Amino acid sequence: MEKITVEESTRLSSPHLFALAVTKNKEERLNIMGLSWFTFVSFNPGQILLSISRKSCTNANIKSDGIITLCMPIEEIKEQAFKCCTSSGNSVDKLKETGIELVEIEGFEIPAVKKSSVAWSLRVNNTIETGAQSIFIADIVSAVSLNDKKHLMAFDGYERLDAV
Repeated sequence: MEKITVEESTRLSSPHLFALAVTKNKEERLNIMGLSWFTFVSFNPGQILLSISRKSCTNANIKSDGIITLCMPIEEIKEQAFKCCTSSGNSVDKLKETGIELVEIEGFEIPAVKKSSVAWSLRVNNTIETGAQSIFIADIVSAVSLNDKKHLMAFDGYERLDAV
């Protein structure tokens, strides 16, 4: 047995589901963020839990209006999706920089990533502050299947993305 760091444990426990969260600020400016710290917590009602750094633009946007579109990107946009993990929406317009295409979906308040296998429209109903993260528990308002291509997973402690 060997003691390891939390960071090392994420590398050893990979792969992890990978998603892109699309949010907006008070001025309606959209932001996109790559994340893996999310999971289903209830089927009735449908709910998803997300853990997001308090320093992030996404965190501030969620606290502003409580709405998120969570998308499972496909392999075709792997490089673009990875770029969403390497900069902050506080200083970079990641949608403009990556060229990720969004699509309006009926019943969604925020557009979804067009090249996704699945997308959820979420509305936060509870927030818990922990460590450097905020945990958002969100109701699933709507869910859509955009295509049947394989979605991306994060490998090696979030060092790379690949389809499964």
